[in-house]
Amino acid sequence: RPPLEELKSHVKNIMAMRGVQCQEQQIILTAGAQQGISLITRLLLEKNSTVALEKLAYPGLLQALKPFTPNIVTITTNMKTGIDLHEVETTFKKMRPACLYLVADGGNPHGVTLNDEQRKELANLAKEHEVPIIEDDPYGFLNYHQPRAPIKKYAEDWVFYIGSFSKLLAPTLRVGWIVAPQCMVRHLSSLKESSDINTATFNHHLVNALLNKNLFERHIQTLQNYYAKQRNCLVNALTQYFSYDIEFSIPECGFFIWVYFLEKINTSRLLQESLKQKVI
Repeated sequence: RPPLEELKSHVKNIMAMRGVQCQEQQIILTAGAQQGISLITRLLLEKNSTVALEKLAYPGLLQALKPFTPNIVTITTNMKTGIDLHEVETTFKKMRPACLYLVADGGNPHGVTLNDEQRKELANLAKEHEVPIIEDDPYGFLNYHQPRAPIKKYAEDWVFYIGSFSKLLAPTLRVGWIVAPQCMVRHLSSLKESSDINTATFNHHLVNALLNKNLFERHIQTLQNYYAKQRNCLVNALTQYFSYDIEFSIPECGFFIWVYFLEKINTSRLLQESLKQKVI
């Protein structure tokens, strides 16, 4: 079955909530964000292409890259401020990679969120050096402070935005989307059709029915409140029980807190003890 056009209209409105204006024809519905990553890497990469990404990168991306045996250039992440923009610029000038992948909001696994000026600078670097950015955004709605517009807002023609309902409604629905540059839509659509002919639309209708109830904004607020409590609970526990042994930053978005232990702590042993207590 062809993709559900009404759902694309909902996604267009959701993107507007995130600060991105797009058209339905730019939206490609996918079987979750992971398929979006797979399709875009197939579009942009050839064998042994160079790919830029943070040293702490989403494992699912590495799985998608593996068939291309890419030359991976890793860029430093400051655990308070995010990706090193000077390194990004140096990399773009030196080798012009096939793409840069990053999560700008509550990154997996480091939990860092980029500020607005960093997003604008990354957009400018992408345009200046003609390097596409793959912006994976599973956590952008789960911001506990001031929501920030995606990088996509500042570089329409150079950013492939990946969204997903997995963290917003349910992971097992496997419904995500790409907002692609207009000139790339036809190529991505061909890749999509060759990979699965067409996404099963039953789950599209489920998501669409939920969005038709006009409860999405209220639901997002409920999620933000719930996960903020979870985050604060973890922060309080880390502060109470580990305050002299660790360093960490409190994330403003997403699910993750990255913790540095002092050298005297054997983290391999700590993991084994944690597993015995069924804490992972």
